[in-house]
Amino acid sequence: MGRRLILVFLVVAGVLDGPGVRAAEVEIVDHGSGQIVLFSGAIQRADAARIMAILDHSERIREVRFDSRGGSLESGIEIGEQIRAHRVATRVTAGTVCASACVYAFLGGMIRVVDDGGRLGIHMASGAFNDDYLAAVKRVLLDPADTDIDGKVRRIILINEQFSAIAARRQARYLTQMGVSLRLLDPVFDTSHLDIHWLTPAELRDYNVVN
Repeated sequence: MGRRLILVFLVVAGVLDGPGVRAAEVEIVDHGSGQIVLFSGAIQRADAARIMAILDHSERIREVRFDSRGGSLESGIEIGEQIRAHRVATRVTAGTVCASACVYAFLGGMIRVVDDGGRLGIHMASGAFNDDYLAAVKRVLLDPADTDIDGKVRRIILINEQFSAIAARRQARYLTQMGVSLRLLDPVFDTSHLDIHWLTPAELRDYNVVN
């Protein structure tokens, strides 16, 4: 099967986009005259820099294949941006899934393919595992000078609205840059972070997720 290089990335507590996801493995496999990158497991904050280093140091990489149930949304977007900058294709093969933050990484592909039996899943992003968001809420809750419960609740609502708006803007700009329909955000925002919406073949085509 050719030369293989396996890089195992350890999970850093608190940086994932959701619980229960496993550490990522990145495997580079010779494929014909080129190479493919196999990415599986949790997407972490440091993974964007690692993917960039891999792409920067090999002109033979033609495709990145994903099998991941998510992780850091921001890192997923940054991975997608690196893939697009290097003009590499992306694929989800039969029997594998790409969900949550992984979908954003997948969308960076110049050519995007989901094989029969592969699945893409989307849902709303959550701030529950965002360190900056948690720190902002903690400051409100632990502020000894503020004993007004109603005031604390209002401040937390304002924080939540701001973080949500920033995340939505980031997602919308990225989808536009990748040539994906903004209508994809409808099922994204309609689906709780605790649930998953598996995109149908018709939706994949309709939203230009595959091209």
